[in-house]
Amino acid sequence: MVDDQVIILGLEQGLLTPSIRKSVPCLDKILANEFIEIGQSGTIYDKKSIINTLGTKPDKTIIFEDMKVRLLSNSLALVTYKTKTRGRPFVRRYSLWERAHNHWQLVFHEARK
Repeated sequence: MVDDQVIILGLEQGLLTPSIRKSVPCLDKILANEFIEIGQSGTIYDKKSIINTLGTKPDKTIIFEDMKVRLLSNSLALVTYKTKTRGRPFVRRYSLWERAHNHWQLVFHEARK
């Protein structure tokens, strides 16, 4: 059986790739219906608005480092890491994942400068 931490890391890293970021079916499965994101600018997104926003953004290479998963319970995990895109400083990121119906879904994400 694959370790939950490995699964969550794969899901989180996948969300940094253009193919997943532009795939409505993939995002619909990965993001919980109650998903909320607080962006770097302080803008708050729900599931529908983040799917629409990601679909219109140009592809970019996102470099990540120090990605760590902390299992808070059997059904809740916190992912922390930093990302960098060309010409911009590193941004700290925090994601909260919840196991629902035997698969992990992202319920909350925040980006901070």
